[in-house]
Amino acid sequence: MRCVQDGNACNYRDDVLIRCRRYDQALVISRALQQWLLLQQQQTRQQLRPQSREQAMAELTALLRDFSIGNTSCQQQVSGGDILEWTQQINSSQRLTDSKYRFHLADIDTSRLLVTTRATGALLEINCLQRLPYIEQSEGGSRMPFSSSIELAMPDIPTARQVQLILRQLRALTTVDLTPADFSWLATAAAGYHQRADMKQVLTQPETSACKWMLQHEINSSRGGQSPWYEFSLQDINPAQIRLLVSGKEVSIRLATHGEQSLIKHYSAADKYGFERSLQLYFNDIDTAKRAERSLQALVQRCQ
Repeated sequence: MRCVQDGNACNYRDDVLIRCRRYDQALVISRALQQWLLLQQQQTRQQLRPQSREQAMAELTALLRDFSIGNTSCQQQVSGGDILEWTQQINSSQRLTDSKYRFHLADIDTSRLLVTTRATGALLEINCLQRLPYIEQSEGGSRMPFSSSIELAMPDIPTARQVQLILRQLRALTTVDLTPADFSWLATAAAGYHQRADMKQVLTQPETSACKWMLQHEINSSRGGQSPWYEFSLQDINPAQIRLLVSGKEVSIRLATHGEQSLIKHYSAADKYGFERSLQLYFNDIDTAKRAERSLQALVQRCQ
């Protein structure tokens, strides 16, 4: 419950006491509140009716107005389709934060879209399915570690509840493309990796065999050093062990051999090599990595 005292916002409360002069007055107020609550519940059920994505996004955009509570102001906006990009700039007497979040609606656990409070502010907590760290976030333009949950500032609890309902509607309207891509797309996605300024990826295959691949990590370092590369056959890769990994700010796909055998040739120099059990391909974001995971599984299975 939102609290305002002498014109100033105070901490949210979980109860309120209404003082009455007589018992019959308290009874009338109690019954009126019960009827009002039933009406509100009926209106909430009506709000859950299916609507188009365009209508839902228009309502969401309209709800996310700028607001101020005490000495804290918040500017925010949201855009996208199946993938939402949410920005919030919060300016308080203590500091200014400029945050941006990016996530696929299919990754959101709608049963854990939680309306909460902290001191004088309302919050909407968004959690990923299985607590997977699939929410991309940045602050002040700098990439931050991926997260499995975020808290978004809301102007008040009624607005937070409306946003909660709309996100559930959008999730129900979300589709997931499970179509695997070909090698050309995969090589382009790997080459487009730019999260590390000192490394480029080059994924190639000889014209003679679609099942023989080479992966090179081109290292651009002022200290010099070699750019390692790998040669491997898709016949040696276990499709069941192709995994999407998230570690801090990095997203990658791990490929491991059958039985974790050392079958991947790893060159550290032109005439120096050893054998590895696995290797990793890096990608810019979760959604590209997901499609790469499906594509790798399909391409590897063709060569088994």
